[in-house]
Amino acid sequence: EGEQSDYTFYEEMMAYMAHADFSIQGEYERDCQMIDMQSFIDNYATEIYIARHADWPGSNEALWRSREIQAGEFADGKWRWMLFDVNSGGISSGLSGVDTIQMTREASPMFRNLCRNDSFCKQFVVSFMDIANTCFRKQDVDAIITEYLAFMTEPMDIHRKRFSGMDDITHFIDAVDDIQIFFDNRRAHIVQYLKEDFGLVGSLVPVEIEINDSTAGNVMVNTAALTFGNERTWSGEYYTDFPITLTAYPREGY
Repeated sequence: EGEQSDYTFYEEMMAYMAHADFSIQGEYERDCQMIDMQSFIDNYATEIYIARHADWPGSNEALWRSREIQAGEFADGKWRWMLFDVNSGGISSGLSGVDTIQMTREASPMFRNLCRNDSFCKQFVVSFMDIANTCFRKQDVDAIITEYLAFMTEPMDIHRKRFSGMDDITHFIDAVDDIQIFFDNRRAHIVQYLKEDFGLVGSLVPVEIEINDSTAGNVMVNTAALTFGNERTWSGEYYTDFPITLTAYPREGY
């Protein structure tokens, strides 16, 4: 959507990404002026974690930019990525052990070239673990799947009776179970591939954060805003190759 000049600019940007030597820091810094690197990393890390393949990357990608540069967080003219069409080629028990980091390198010249830059590799590894420790934290994923199953079982039963003539909800329950199995097994595999594919030499160690008053504010680990609620502790895991950054955000009055 937009004007032909927008698409032309996109094509020129992608052609540059496919051939630039990002091992040269100046070239990488130029790239960071064209795209929101954190947006790109968050998108690709998420797609890789859920084992997207076959029709991604290269298709089923969506990105956007502000045409005019103005004041505001997202009005800088940089390209930003969005999750798009993730209903195939991922989140299946048979894919929990697949190395989609290597598959994505092979399929995406842009990602492959960016992985030649040390700054990008550091940011990707740290951000990947941020996402693994928050968005895909087991207790949160389990709660969402349980909630979804309770909410959708009856509507899916009605749906199958109406459009398939089947008075059997087993297929739907089995499909949700398959998603559960994927997430139960995915973390161990993909975190190990992260170590191998990025040549990490450090250890995977636990990190625990404790706060004494959950009403006083919040804490971010690198790029991830943590959720404490009534709990006072949060735990995750990070590789010791790179430092982590903690940022406290006090609420007004604290």
